[in-house]
Amino acid sequence: KSQQGRPNVSPQERARQATDKLNTLVTLTPDQYTKVLEVNTNFNSQREALRANGAQPGDDMRSKMKAMSAERDAKLKTILTADQWKKREEARKTQMNERGASRPNEE
Repeated sequence: KSQQGRPNVSPQERARQATDKLNTLVTLTPDQYTKVLEVNTNFNSQREALRANGAQPGDDMRSKMKAMSAERDAKLKTILTADQWKKREEARKTQMNERGASRPNEE
């Protein structure tokens, strides 16, 4: 199991799960699904490589992860319609608010 108590899942499986979740939210076309899956697979592979290369959690890793997330989001924004993007962002904000409310202060 990973540090967070979740079973280890391959980057490809994690990408498929994220793509399926987005598909449930915004109903992707088959072409969009393929493109989003590719973006998510690349993102998760890069994230896994960063961790495998011994990157320690902290400011440097956080900044690299933010840059990788921004790059992923920029690519997704070109694939999704404006309405799909809006729904994704609204769901993400709701999820972040719920996650923040359920977590104790970590610092």
